[in-house]
Amino acid sequence: MNYQKIYNDFIENRKSINHNQNVYCENHHILPKSLGGSNNSDNMVRLSIEDHIHAHVLLGKIHGNRMWGVVSFIMGNAKTYSTPTKTMIKNAAFARVKDAEYKNYWKGV
Repeated sequence: MNYQKIYNDFIENRKSINHNQNVYCENHHILPKSLGGSNNSDNMVRLSIEDHIHAHVLLGKIHGNRMWGVVSFIMGNAKTYSTPTKTMIKNAAFARVKDAEYKNYWKGV
């Protein structure tokens, strides 16, 4: 399976989404900084937390072990280096949104 093409298509699709104020989003480096990416706006995209996790899962499938550590971190430091299930991603996304609300990173409705 061509995960690089899937990732590129996924990112291009998400660039066109204009998230409303009621959706918790995070900035994602299209080319991770650990692989030479920058903080320039053309290397950044706003993603919902579930999309952010999916993006990093795809990067894990493309680049291997070094990217699975990021998936582990974004999932809440679960000690897993395998593909998370949809339920695991939904649960991690929910926890991440609640944590952001608690820390006042995001003012939800």
